[in-house]
Amino acid sequence: MCTSWASCAVLLYLVLFLTPCCPILVTALPAPSYLTPNASTSWTNSLSAPDSVKFDDGSFARIILAREFDHYFYKIGCGCGFFYNQTRNTHVFAIFTLSYVDGDAVNISSNDPKVVWFANPENSFSINATLQLTSEKGLVLKDANGTTVWSTNIFSKSVAALNFTDMCNLQLLDDKSSTVWQSSDHPTDTLVVGQKLVAGQQLTSQGGLFSLHVTRQGIFAYVSSNPPQRYFTYTSDNTSYIQFLEDRMTFSSNTNKDFPLPSSNFFPNWFMRLEADNGRLKVYDTRWGEVFDFFDRLKVLPCLFPTVCGNYGICSNGQCSCPRPTNATSYFQATEETQPDHGCSLITPLSCEASKNHILLELQNITYFPFTQDHPAGLPTRYAYDDLHAITENFNKELGGGGFGTVFEGTLPDGTKVAVKRLDGFSQIQKSFLAEVETIGSIHHINLVRLIGFCAEKCHRLLVYEYMSNGSLDGWVFHQNLEMVLDWQHRKKIVLDVARGLTYLHEECRQKIVHLDIKPQNILLDENFNAKVSDFGLSKLVDHDQSRVVTNMRGTPGYMAPEWLSLVITEKVDVYSFGVVLLEILCGRRNLDRSQPEEAMHLLDLFRKNIEEDQLLDLVDKYSEDMQLHRAEVVSMMRVAAWCLQNDFTRRPSMSMVVKVLEGDVNVESDLDYFFSNPSLPNMRAGVENQEVHIVTTTPLLPSVLSGPR
Repeated sequence: MCTSWASCAVLLYLVLFLTPCCPILVTALPAPSYLTPNASTSWTNSLSAPDSVKFDDGSFARIILAREFDHYFYKIGCGCGFFYNQTRNTHVFAIFTLSYVDGDAVNISSNDPKVVWFANPENSFSINATLQLTSEKGLVLKDANGTTVWSTNIFSKSVAALNFTDMCNLQLLDDKSSTVWQSSDHPTDTLVVGQKLVAGQQLTSQGGLFSLHVTRQGIFAYVSSNPPQRYFTYTSDNTSYIQFLEDRMTFSSNTNKDFPLPSSNFFPNWFMRLEADNGRLKVYDTRWGEVFDFFDRLKVLPCLFPTVCGNYGICSNGQCSCPRPTNATSYFQATEETQPDHGCSLITPLSCEASKNHILLELQNITYFPFTQDHPAGLPTRYAYDDLHAITENFNKELGGGGFGTVFEGTLPDGTKVAVKRLDGFSQIQKSFLAEVETIGSIHHINLVRLIGFCAEKCHRLLVYEYMSNGSLDGWVFHQNLEMVLDWQHRKKIVLDVARGLTYLHEECRQKIVHLDIKPQNILLDENFNAKVSDFGLSKLVDHDQSRVVTNMRGTPGYMAPEWLSLVITEKVDVYSFGVVLLEILCGRRNLDRSQPEEAMHLLDLFRKNIEEDQLLDLVDKYSEDMQLHRAEVVSMMRVAAWCLQNDFTRRPSMSMVVKVLEGDVNVESDLDYFFSNPSLPNMRAGVENQEVHIVTTTPLLPSVLSGPR
């Protein structure tokens, strides 16, 4: 018998590692944890590579980077590289856990590893696929045929190193060791201890059946049916993030709250995963021993989970069973008698040919998770036209117009104010309506205007949004009313808000969303001057593996990037538009102002001229005393605008990079081109302010247009 904690621990260590059932050792070459890009920094997905490891479950990995750390009397770690999942027959670029034997980082246990992050869940690749580390684009994963499967989407020359931390976090660093990109910002199905899930992010189970979303209203879990159904809700106003810690789960919101988590007797809590088979959120220790079900902590009844009883299973009073026999005929039996939650299998086939012998079987005392139609956390509500006619008092109070519709103020029965957009016109209504519902209807972010509902009844097409009491940005920066002038701190906050909203659209949604109409009229302000991107009527959904798309020309002249002339675009067209808007915010004027002298009419031309003459201070908004007091800071931010306005879209930063610059973590690219251009576009009507005109055309471009201004 052991007489002290230390002797018990040693005894446990001996039992774990020195018994006859100890794991097989697999010798692999030690992997580094830090690499720098060069012409030869690439790897091939190969079974025969010396740093490949085969595991007991048939999976294998080629380890590119690894990090080991000690816990008590054993060594564990994480590896990063190619991973083949035997069960799913898929290849992914992944981060996975490793266990070591006898404290030797070369001898890896053949026990089944667990994947904690994967880059390409929906795009498997083959043997001989390659991963390359470059200074321009970061990590680029290509299949054996050369098709790009996944990339970190870095379009700058600032990647100096690839780093792997002891928290299983893969990082791209610049030459100042600042983080350019990291895997922890793009969670998949698992949180590592210390990791945050911020509002707008989600966990998605392997296979994609379940998802857990963090929104400003709390956390919500869904099963991916059509439409998605919510099976778990925890509301907490103004939630900014949840964080998984070793001994608790922390909610950062108006009412900060900690939920204590139990731990095992010997190994600390280290992972939290959304399970692929039942949608539960479980906590595991460093050895992947199951410690706790977090939903149990929130007292979720067992029968409220989808698939809790498996295929054909029935949940009643917390117990699983199969449908009872009918007319002495048993149609189902338990798949495993001792495991009723593993579901049921058919023993008497059901067929359409025998339908005359079928009856409807009444099931009593069953429990199922409730179907809930969400209001922001999920799907928008479908309204009848008469309902919207009533809540707007016959469309009486107009808030504004533009794009393809007119916006009216309304009040829901519960007293909530809303903005109701009635789509006008004919030819573009259906496309605009579908684009709006398809994009913003299923996404949620604090810096995107929330779509509450819609109406599609006969010829009527209406959209119901959250009400934004301070209207659109153009009313505050173009000085129609000199009493409505924003100070420097508010403008900085608005710029950062818009950048974060666009980052979410480009990088954090299941499909990349390119807005295509970023301008001050489409940036709305709430009562606290929080900025939210609105009007997705021209937006386009793009798969993340598509680096460029060909589309018809759409947008507002003056905010459209030069590459529109070729109709081949990327999300960088939004970055260009953001650059124009940023310059307008800093200068307090429109990019085309016909009230100015001819030489100052076009803001981009004036911007280039003042850069050349070192007179940028003259461009700072003259109508705001506060902006004049902060002229040096304003001019510094003008360099961000210049970076976003690069004619070559590959030289523009991503919006996530813009966020890092605005937050002070990264510097602006130093070698910038200051030849800014507003391309000549078709269908522009002389004498009409550019920001009020939409271009949506498939008309072939003339050679004279393609050549640009002369």
